[in-house]
Order: sequence, then C-alpha cells, then structure tokens
Amino acid sequence: MSYSYQGPLEETAKAKAIREQVSPKKTMETCRAVRGMNAQKAIKYLENVKAKKQAVTYGKHKKQMPHAKGGRPGGYPVKSAEKVKKLIESALKNAEDEGLETNKMKIVHSAAYKSGERPRYAKKRPRKSTKLTTIEIILKQTR
Repeated sequence: MSYSYQGPLEETAKAKAIREQVSPKKTMETCRAVRGMNAQKAIKYLENVKAKKQAVTYGKHKKQMPHAKGGRPGGYPVKSAEKVKKLIESALKNAEDEGLETNKMKIVHSAAYKSGERPRYAKKRPRKSTKLTTIEIILKQTR
C-alpha cells in the first residue's frame, strides 16, 4: 500500500501504521493538529494531550462535541495521541538512519483514514465491530 503524499521525497523520512485499533475521526483530528509542526514540538504537544493539559481542537468531526478549555470544540484523544506520537518517533529514527538532522525535521504530511472494521464476538455472534485506522507521517528536513 503506497503513501498518499505526492510531494518531493528528497530529505524526507516516512512512517506508516496499518490497521491500528483507534478511532479514525479522532486520529484524523490529531493528525490535522500536528501537521506543519516541528517534530519535537509535536511530540511535546501530544504528551500534553495524553496528560489532558492541552486539547485537540476539532474542525470537521465536531457535531455535538463539548467545548474544551479555551472555548472551542475539542477533546483529549489519548489513544490516538499515543499512536501518532509513536509514529512520529519512528519517523525520527528513520531520519536518523538516513543521516538527516533530527532536530530540524518538520511534519509535512500527516494523514489518517479508515481502513476497515474487525468484528467483535460476544457469545459466538458478532455484535459490534472495531474500527481500524491507517496513519501516515512524513517528515522533511528544513534548512
């Protein structure tokens, strides 16, 4: 499965997680929040989201969403913040292996999309389904 990023791939590092068991909507909003940030700053931001000190403001998926501190619709998607943080750290390790400077890496592309469902069984019959998500992170070295 290829990446959805179509830009130039010079001085970039990539990481991808396929079929992760997190909410696609919350992960999309988390990826939107970190897009364009410096990688180290994004990791600190996601640690604050996990500790519920800083909220992720929701843009698209905010129907009937209560307001977080600051007066905007948002929340604290702890599970998706953890998955995105691990993926950014993995991309930083890939950048280090390629010989790039890890303190100058910026998140150029971060995307999450639904990648199917897995049935959950209760007493031999499927009752509900677990949503699965694919997450992509591409870092680029800034000058």
